[in-house]
This record gives sequence, structure tokens and C-alpha cells, in this order.
Amino acid sequence: MSSVYIEALDASYSYGKKGFSLVPGTLRLERGKIVFLKGKNGSGKSTWMKLLAGIFKPSQGSIRIDGCDTKRMSLGQIGEKLGYLWQNPQVQLFMETVFQEMTFVDELKGLSKAESEKKAEVWLECFGLSHLKKASVYRLSGGEKQRLALAVILSQGAEYLMLDEPSKNLDEKARKNLVELLKNLRNEKQIGMLIVSHDEAFEQELADETILVEEGKLIEKI
Repeated sequence: MSSVYIEALDASYSYGKKGFSLVPGTLRLERGKIVFLKGKNGSGKSTWMKLLAGIFKPSQGSIRIDGCDTKRMSLGQIGEKLGYLWQNPQVQLFMETVFQEMTFVDELKGLSKAESEKKAEVWLECFGLSHLKKASVYRLSGGEKQRLALAVILSQGAEYLMLDEPSKNLDEKARKNLVELLKNLRNEKQIGMLIVSHDEAFEQELADETILVEEGKLIEKI
């Protein structure tokens, strides 16, 4: 099995003839490795991440996720391989309670109620959320919402994570918990990650590699 999970081959994306365009680039992201994307606001970091995540389809070149060309994949197929955590995790939480959030996707897929609930218990325990399973999603702290969103993503089989400013607006305790969680996912489950962040201390604690983005161009690993 190849260690490369996401591969960009001379890939770029353009918002239109007069819009911002990424400079064509080649990049390989590996399992079990945490890579940070750095750059000024407007440099193209988030556009690159959406392109690599298959949310945007390349205007030029190709993006492959686990060997599959994203141009031939639906967002549903991509979502089974890769999890995307938005800056505000609330936008990807839909149910009233934590336990409902953990079970509804599996029940939609046809898993029995008993099986989905057993699976949910395991993941909630893994993410330290078991004591909150009856709690309203809307009453969770920012860190708890983040952990719940990650638990849902990983419970559906995602083998790679894309995280957009994950430490933003977290208090120190939640930030430390997040660092430990991401380290464990990398070290114990070989989950690869691409992280966009302006938090230099967060980067220093987690980064295996850092890539700079300048005016849409990927600069050599630093």
C-alpha cells in the first residue's frame, strides 16, 4: 500500500478569467504525516485545501485521492475517504443531541439501530464525549463541537483529515486536548492531515512538514 494518499499533479484552479488562480503545482500528501499550509490572507491556502479535498475540481492537471481521480468521484465518494473540518464545526452538525449526531448517518446507510448505537458508543468514548451523549449539540463548547465533528468524520471511515484553522477560538485547555488528539490519530491510526493555520505554536507542536503558499503558488517544503 502506497504511503501517498493525496496527489496533485500539475494541478491548478481558477475562479474565472479575471478571478484568482492557483499556480499549477505538484504535491504528495502521505498517510500518517501532518502537513501545514502557511501563507498570508488571500494567498490561496484555503483554495488549495478545497482543491486537494476534491471540493473544487482542477481547471488543469489532476488530483488523486487514494489513487482515484477526483474528477471521476462524487462528493459522497470523496467523503468516505477524506474528512474536512470547517473553521466553525457547528455548520457540519445537524442533529439535536450528541448521540443522534453520531448515529443518524449510519442509520441512513441502513445499519440497524442497535449496531449504530454500539458503534457510536465506541467513538464517543474514543473522543472523550461519552458523558455528553444526551447533551444538546448547541450547548457544547467550541472544543466539544470540534471533537464531535471529528468523531463523526472518522466513524464514517475517513483516512485523511483536512482542518481549517482548527485551533482558532479555542481556550488553552481545549487547544491542548486537540493537540493530543491529533497526535494520537497520527501515531496510532496513521491518519494523515493537511492543516491551514496561522497559529505558529500549534504548528510547531504538530507539523511534520510545512508548505508556504504565496500568490497561489506552493513553495518548497520548509
